[in-house]
Amino acid sequence: MIDDVAIEETVVRRWIVSQIGARQHYSVPIGFDRLGLLHSFYTDIWCGLFRGMIGRMGAMGKHLLGRFNAELSNRKVYSYTVSNIRRMVLGRSPRQVADRYDGYVTKGTAYAKAVGRGIRGRVSPSDCVGLFAFDTGALETIEVMREIGAPSVVDQIDPARVEEQIVLDECERWRGWQVHEGRIPKSYFERLDREWELADVVYVNSKWCCDALVAQGVAREKIAIAPIAFEGPATDRRVSSETNEGRPLRVLWLGQVNLRKGIQYLMEAAQSLKRESVEFRIAGPVSISESAVESASANMKFEGRVAREEAGDFYRWADVFVLPTLSDGFAITQLEAMSHGLPVIATPNCGDVVTDGEDGFIVPIRDSEKLAEAILCLENDRARLKYMSERAVDKSTKFGIEEVGRQRLEAISKVLERISIGTGFAGTNVAAGPDMTAGRLG
Repeated sequence: MIDDVAIEETVVRRWIVSQIGARQHYSVPIGFDRLGLLHSFYTDIWCGLFRGMIGRMGAMGKHLLGRFNAELSNRKVYSYTVSNIRRMVLGRSPRQVADRYDGYVTKGTAYAKAVGRGIRGRVSPSDCVGLFAFDTGALETIEVMREIGAPSVVDQIDPARVEEQIVLDECERWRGWQVHEGRIPKSYFERLDREWELADVVYVNSKWCCDALVAQGVAREKIAIAPIAFEGPATDRRVSSETNEGRPLRVLWLGQVNLRKGIQYLMEAAQSLKRESVEFRIAGPVSISESAVESASANMKFEGRVAREEAGDFYRWADVFVLPTLSDGFAITQLEAMSHGLPVIATPNCGDVVTDGEDGFIVPIRDSEKLAEAILCLENDRARLKYMSERAVDKSTKFGIEEVGRQRLEAISKVLERISIGTGFAGTNVAAGPDMTAGRLG
């Protein structure tokens, strides 16, 4: 529970959190709840009941079981579970970029309207309740909050148009590597623009994302920045007592294998290191062409898609983690890797996690030479690798849910204070709207 003095300093006393999916493993509503500031939580699917039956639904059931967090089970959780599971069962997977993003707009609009109906008439300015919602699924709910005079925050998870342009540039630069399915439709970005315009605060997880939004017209003073929370199991925190000299340095990539993440530059670096004692494992769904994969040097092995429960085995195998990303809103894999004692080689275009030279290295984007130099540095200096491993484990413990929750609250409050939104609310209950269930499958 956040202390009384801290509560008095906050702009909003309690928060409604709204999100589609299990984004960030529900760390945002959990963070507000641990600080005593969660009013209610709205989501599309919440599988708190009938979990045994859901688990027998095959691959879909296994996925749905992740739409639940026991820490929130006794809180006011409102969901549209039955209707959304029905849409999942009956829906088709879109094959083109435009279809996929049109789907995001359609679902986000329907969801945000439903949440708005659940809130309208039950929250007033004197309640001091604010909204924290994620992009695409926020617009119509923000409109309701504005009607009642309550503040809203929209979490923009990625750099939007800036990121799309980066991908387009890479597709042109590396022709034939990634099948380009078309541009993101204009309607998707127009929805984001409207959310940014109407929200009182635009919240991001990195300076990189902040700068990208400013380039798209969002006022810098309207943006709040705080990282993503991470709490790995204590059993993951390990530092090898050995320097691992006498065997090749093991370099791990874990995540989407595509041009945006910079796989092409890691492949160039691996090629330049083919005579060195270094081996690479690339784990994650592959979105580059077969011919591109076949061009990889012999020191690089592609593992394909990896189940979440298998990720720990890859982290334990590795000595260092690479993230040569050209654009990420944050990239939580940095912290996952560090919790396993892996120094991280990253770029500036993601969350501010790595301290250059201490728990990893920061290299420029699109610079395979600098990337190779950083890897070779750790291959040649195993004592430094061990030192960085110790620092990495320590760094991974500094992003706990409560600590990040406080940073989030402070960053948002500073923006709200600048626009003169008052304090002193008391809080009220929010009941379920149509097609909505409170804390149960329905």
